[in-house]
Amino acid sequence: MTSVAFTSAPASGDTYALGEAVTVRATASEPVTVSSYGEVSTLVGHTKWVLGVAFSPDGARIASAANSVENGIKVWDAATGAVIHTLNGHTDPVRWVTYSPDGTRIVSSAADNNVIVWDGATGSLLRTLTGHTAVVHGVAYSPEGSRIVSASADNTVKVWDAATGSLVATLTGHTDRVISVAYSPDGSRVASGADDTTVRVWDAATGSFVATLSGHTNVIRTVAYSPDGSKIVSGSLDSSIKIWDAATGSLERTITYTAGIWSASFSPDGTRIVSGSRDSAVKVWDADTGSEIATLSGHTGEVRSAVFSPDGTRIASGAQDNTVKVWGVVPFLALTVGAAARAAVYDSGSGTTELTFRYTVRAGDNDADGVSIARHALGNASLVADAYGIALVQAYDAVADSAGHKVDTPPVVKSAAFVSSYPPGQVAYREGDTVTVRLTFSEPVSLTGVGAGGANEARVALTVGTASRTAVAAAATSGSATVDLAYTVQAGDNDADGVAIEGGLVLGGTAAVRDADGNDAVPAFMAVPSGAAHVVDALAPSITDVSVVSSYPPGQSAYEAGDKIAVRVAFSEPVSLTGVDAGGANEARVALTVGAAGRTAIATAATSASETVYLNYVVRAGDNDGDGVAIVGGLVLGGTAAVRDDAGNDAVLAFASVADIPRAKVLPGEFSAWRAGGHAPAASGRCGRHSARPRSGEPGALGRVCVFFR
Repeated sequence: MTSVAFTSAPASGDTYALGEAVTVRATASEPVTVSSYGEVSTLVGHTKWVLGVAFSPDGARIASAANSVENGIKVWDAATGAVIHTLNGHTDPVRWVTYSPDGTRIVSSAADNNVIVWDGATGSLLRTLTGHTAVVHGVAYSPEGSRIVSASADNTVKVWDAATGSLVATLTGHTDRVISVAYSPDGSRVASGADDTTVRVWDAATGSFVATLSGHTNVIRTVAYSPDGSKIVSGSLDSSIKIWDAATGSLERTITYTAGIWSASFSPDGTRIVSGSRDSAVKVWDADTGSEIATLSGHTGEVRSAVFSPDGTRIASGAQDNTVKVWGVVPFLALTVGAAARAAVYDSGSGTTELTFRYTVRAGDNDADGVSIARHALGNASLVADAYGIALVQAYDAVADSAGHKVDTPPVVKSAAFVSSYPPGQVAYREGDTVTVRLTFSEPVSLTGVGAGGANEARVALTVGTASRTAVAAAATSGSATVDLAYTVQAGDNDADGVAIEGGLVLGGTAAVRDADGNDAVPAFMAVPSGAAHVVDALAPSITDVSVVSSYPPGQSAYEAGDKIAVRVAFSEPVSLTGVDAGGANEARVALTVGAAGRTAIATAATSASETVYLNYVVRAGDNDGDGVAIVGGLVLGGTAAVRDDAGNDAVLAFASVADIPRAKVLPGEFSAWRAGGHAPAASGRCGRHSARPRSGEPGALGRVCVFFR
């Protein structure tokens, strides 16, 4: 190849817009023939079966997982085949590996029952997710990167918070080992395939079961969604690939093969399926018709994993021959659009000296200096050869930034994320705290036309528990790739699972987000589910019940002097009683009414994380209440005494008074015993003669009156 040059022109001026085609002509010194689906390279370094392979989102790297501890995970340069990192950390053989949507993380699973998250750039181990009780086979990221889902031989699927590693949910229902798992592109569903021969679909937000896809007759080894989320593909050792309608669960098509299927996944455009099978073959199928497009032969062991690159120009496969192979789907020219690598794919010209390559501008592409082409940038060059089968030699100079081939598309939201954290010493956001959401755009933007407290706001909807709330940006910004929006926690807000961000930026009134060229930003973005690092607890504990819980001592029918009356105060959630001491001003107390007298039950010892607080009153000599003690409404805290929940919210201390409690009578000791069937009260005092006035018709009489005292 002797030269490359742009042959297209922007529809308007010198700048391509979204959806326009950039075409490049590559000139060879003699006629060349272009083929498709051929081996490009073999990556050697693993010493055990390669069970999983994954491209990084930019296609620059390949991660592979082998059935071993040492050298179990390798990261390769996809272009050169050089090893970039070897990741060691699992204590039993590795089973699977994949990248996060932004490429900053790698996640792996293994026979040590664990999932490990690695730094995608450095290869360092970041965190280990523990909780499964058997081998973890499949693992995947949610499309926005906030969740990790894992499939295990303990028959469960687990969902994890990607930021903290905390367990979010355990999905149960499979009756045998779960092998493969996948998120839908919109993040609303999870699909899992298991040895029970079924695919189960789950609601990603709630973890609830949605559907069972039945039809395979042997264990399922792979599940994946189509890029548009409309289809699910499954592969089984029953030698079939099945394509299901993701919305209805109905079977659309079965591709019957002659060998068991280990792996099946869609191409980036959803038109093809690539499979790996027990006969050592990689095959490409038409997703609509089920017909075979290509067979890629070269592995000498069963192919356990096969995937397309993000741009669809390559396929990577891992096999039981301990190797990773990279296959070219079609030749391409590597372009640089802004800071991003893009692929202009072969379009036409086979059999001539001039080949045409085409790239269609996508959302988020921007290049103010113009698109450039690197020297020797032909990818999958082995697919281009002369009449004698000799591969094309690249001998052309680079094309620098081309001022006539600039690119400008509307800004898009690349990510939405929480950037605030709890104030020091707190375990949740409380009333008055600020929750901040940051939108990161594909290029610098300006937020204009906004005003505080009015209709001219930029806002994002949040879900706090079951309530809808709004994060608002009320101040203008200029020339930044990020826009921050804030929500101030209200009294009563409560979300133990963490705040969720609903998809979409809403601009009210005159508010606008535009780039430097005046392009309005695309407001849509993917929702971010609730996260354990953003829990809200602004709901003050309240008193739900107050009662006397002690009993009369044996043989008594009432409390007597010296007996203890225990009052229990029940709260709506666990609370801690702190700052109290005995005999001082720092008491928690409840007022009682004993007969006509006011008395006080007190708590002088601290308690921790309990839904109840107990207060005691010791009956005094002279106390007397035959109707039962009454409790006066309101818990009173003196001095430093405090009742708070784990988030630090002060409890609401009011409660309704409790009227006379029949089972809490207080009587003098002698009368209590007498009423209970004991001895008569001891007599003391004096007796005297008394002249009673005779009733009508009766003679007068004398009687003796005795007055007894306690």
